[in-house]
Amino acid sequence: MVWRRVQVPSTMTLREFHGVLQVAMGWESIHLYQFIIHTARYGSWETSARSPDIRLGDLKLRKGSRFLYEYDLNIPWAHEVRLEGRRPVGAEFRHPVCTGGVGNCPQEDCGGPEGWM
Repeated sequence: MVWRRVQVPSTMTLREFHGVLQVAMGWESIHLYQFIIHTARYGSWETSARSPDIRLGDLKLRKGSRFLYEYDLNIPWAHEVRLEGRRPVGAEFRHPVCTGGVGNCPQEDCGGPEGWM
């Protein structure tokens, strides 16, 4: 299992969060993506999803909430995103921080989960 723990501000949009996940995975954001939160899809306009320009804080997620992040929709890579908690944000917290993780991430365009295995 490969996982990463990132701390991001609630003012970040899903589009920006997609960028954070791309950096955390070591990918280059060359494929379509979408988030599936409750029954709504947000992501690349080519997928007819809703705009990803919604702030994380506006999604009204609670501690323990989970949603799906899919990338490279032809394969696809499916990632479960889990909200572990909320912390008061000070003025010094302005950018994402990776605070933990395990496992080497697959290379982009390696053929999806089956090709990676």
